[in-house]
Amino acid sequence: MTATRRNVFDVDLDGLGKLLERRGLEWLVYELVQNAWDTGTREVDLRIEPVPGRPFVDVNIVDDHPEGFADLSHAWTLFAESSRKLNPEQRGRFNLGEKLVLAYALAHGGEVEIVTTTGSVRFDRDRGRTKSRKARACGSEINARVRATRAQMDEMIAAAGRLIPPPGAFTTVNGERLKTPEFIGLKSGVLLPTVVADEAGVLRRAERRTSVRFYKPRPGEKAAIYEMGIPIVETGDAFHADVGQKVPLNMDRDNVTPAYLRAVRALVLNAAADLLTEEEAAEGWVADALGHAAIEETAVLDVLDKRFGEKRAIVDPSDREAGHRLVSEGYRIMHGPSLPKRAWETVRRFQAARPAGQISPSAKPYAEDGTPERVIPESEWSANQRRIATFAVAAGCVALGFEVSVRIVREPTVAWIANYGNGRLCLNAPKLGASFFEDRSPSGLTRVLALLVHEYGHKWSPNHLDTAYHDGLCMAGARIATSMARGKFDPSGHGFRFE
Repeated sequence: MTATRRNVFDVDLDGLGKLLERRGLEWLVYELVQNAWDTGTREVDLRIEPVPGRPFVDVNIVDDHPEGFADLSHAWTLFAESSRKLNPEQRGRFNLGEKLVLAYALAHGGEVEIVTTTGSVRFDRDRGRTKSRKARACGSEINARVRATRAQMDEMIAAAGRLIPPPGAFTTVNGERLKTPEFIGLKSGVLLPTVVADEAGVLRRAERRTSVRFYKPRPGEKAAIYEMGIPIVETGDAFHADVGQKVPLNMDRDNVTPAYLRAVRALVLNAAADLLTEEEAAEGWVADALGHAAIEETAVLDVLDKRFGEKRAIVDPSDREAGHRLVSEGYRIMHGPSLPKRAWETVRRFQAARPAGQISPSAKPYAEDGTPERVIPESEWSANQRRIATFAVAAGCVALGFEVSVRIVREPTVAWIANYGNGRLCLNAPKLGASFFEDRSPSGLTRVLALLVHEYGHKWSPNHLDTAYHDGLCMAGARIATSMARGKFDPSGHGFRFE
């Protein structure tokens, strides 16, 4: 015994019409155009025109596909099995598009006529559904009269202008050919989530390789994710991304998941990072894209070069002085808030930037294990070393106002030549060289005073870029110069000659 199928649901057209109207009327254009494109048609003509003297707009779309509607009943049957849901490279899913157009038109006193190769059907609220034998030799034509203000009509025309026609589909809007925006690039064979029907016809999410085309938005447009030429989600990024397969969407077909958005943004950045301006490289979508696993090294380097420059370093809490020194050399320091966590992981994965302490490690006066330098006992100092040490003490009294202690060390493998702190000056003999201690000429005096002023400036600050350190250098130098001018500090008394 065969069960008889019965109608289970009634549809309140007024209620459905109100729900649809909240979305604006752009969707109506997209539903009609995508249905035409999905047939593989070569020509599509869309017209959106006002009805004189009435608050209605006529939307007419004609395609030239030879077969037209294979089954005319699909024009009014909700969720009928659709061959398009089996094909991830076609836009349709639920066999729903025309029905929504019908629902909106009839809910607001409009009407719709569909004429195709298998016949025609007319819908209006009073007579319901009327079929006839009128047919086309090829293709299909849909005439929808929908209630709309002139402002809404303008929005529909503008929406049609944002479409990106697929290759081979000559598309016109009100008699003008729809132009493709400036092509930026193509990524083929990329793995992205999609939806496709299984053997039982159930739509399921899956990952599939596809192509994504990238375009520069036309004047006045906001960048968006497209599904085979149909704008789906505005992103506000720098470029359009037109995905060549079904995009996983919510029921309203107006949003994607954050993970999908990040994946698409990574593809955009891989294709067009070199085209970004410095300002665009600092935008949030770029930082989001940097955090995706598919991001490519060249894209990361392009972004960081534009945003932070080629001379860049990561702030190094273990070596603050290294960062200060690099800034003085023209580097830009990247701090934690500069990028989100995922992006930082990418930067480290590609070693696109290194900590300041690795680029220019600061001299360490002591070994890593805390062992002090190899100090030369005063009993082993040469006469010249003793002379310079005595001069340093005298200069310290003038520059700092108190007597410093001096020690001389033998550390040929470290980077530093001298250091000062806590009232103690340390001179590294192998790094300074014998001439530092032996040269008694004016140039020798200049070299010694330059080193002492540099080190004594650290009484005010350890940071070379600190204003306090700069002021300390000025103070130490000025005190020594003033004392020498008054004859209270005479370098000749320490063996320096003035020739």
